[in-house]
Amino acid sequence: VLMLFGLFFGIIKLVLWIMKQRINTASFYYRIIIRSLSRPGSSSPLFLSILTLSLTFIFGIILLEQTLQRQFFAPTAESAPNIFLLDIKQDQVAGIQDFFAEEILFYPVIRGRINRVNAVPIATFAEQKQGFGDNISRVFNLTYYDAILPSEKLISSVKPQKLFDPTLEDGITSVSILESLAEDFDLQLGDTIVFTIQGIEIPALVTSIRSRNSRTEVSPFFYFVFPTEILKPVPQTLFATTNIDADSFALTQKKLLDLFPQVSILDTSQIRDQVANIIAQLSIIIRWFTVLNILVGLVVLISSLVATTKNRQEEAAFYRLQGMTKRNIWELLIIEMSCVAILIITISLLLSYLSVGLMLAYFFDIQVVLFPLSMIGYSAAMFGCVVLSAVAVLYQPLQIQPIDFIRRYS
Repeated sequence: VLMLFGLFFGIIKLVLWIMKQRINTASFYYRIIIRSLSRPGSSSPLFLSILTLSLTFIFGIILLEQTLQRQFFAPTAESAPNIFLLDIKQDQVAGIQDFFAEEILFYPVIRGRINRVNAVPIATFAEQKQGFGDNISRVFNLTYYDAILPSEKLISSVKPQKLFDPTLEDGITSVSILESLAEDFDLQLGDTIVFTIQGIEIPALVTSIRSRNSRTEVSPFFYFVFPTEILKPVPQTLFATTNIDADSFALTQKKLLDLFPQVSILDTSQIRDQVANIIAQLSIIIRWFTVLNILVGLVVLISSLVATTKNRQEEAAFYRLQGMTKRNIWELLIIEMSCVAILIITISLLLSYLSVGLMLAYFFDIQVVLFPLSMIGYSAAMFGCVVLSAVAVLYQPLQIQPIDFIRRYS
């Protein structure tokens, strides 16, 4: 936390320094604002840093929550598969297809382990890569198909736009791997992986690397995909996905299990609901903390205004003696506080979009959504808090007449 606050403090100091470099060539109002932020005892970098840090957290939470809500619970997600049917046998495909009275895509599943990677025994390889991603020595669900799935995209391949290389020599086959696994274990095109499937060793050459279109999308994915002719003869089970009405889920499940008792049903809508509850609870907790941070920032702002009250009264008296009216004095104050608010809001928006965008791209492989109306609303609220706080604190002190100020402090 201290390092994060130090980063924000350094950013604010840098921005104020850049602004000061133009003070000699800037307009009258610009010079007044810069000198106001540099008053002795004002602690401008401190309260600006606290407010910026707090506002960045709030903007970041809003962006993160709304982006995840849109990805997981958007209208398009309603038509996404919400149940997985597992352990289906080959002779049950037609019956399940008739039961749902719609076209269902079935995925073959073959269980297998990795024996060696580039001639390195899997135990040694797993020990070298300990702490990196998945457990590569476990049993994997393997599959086969010859065309990439709609939920995937081809990242790289030996043969352009092809999953497999049909020109390989006898005794070795092609395999396509998922990008996340390749990154975790530093696997590349041309690497050799020896699998043990049904007690038989099958050496395979990595000929393509695939990626999922979205990590938040509810869709099947496999770390390893083989050509159809290699695994189709191997004993296998199948699984399928479909979408059913949540209200009729219990009745559909009962009827399906009566017909196919060994088929397992996974309700992914429950997982979505749990994720939604977790996101909602976390956002509530974190928002309370960030609201407290905003209050702390406003307290620091008010303390800074109180600490510079005498200096502001002196400036107001000087301006009044130079011919300015009370209205001009208040215009200067409002312009100053408006610039302060715009500064912290701009920096907070930029940092929140940058940090949340990087986090979503790294963990979920999705892009942050802008949500301009929400950001404008929260920015306007923060702008009003800063300006109104300053007006409330300085309203009475700035009412003093120049002659009264001279009598009081002479």
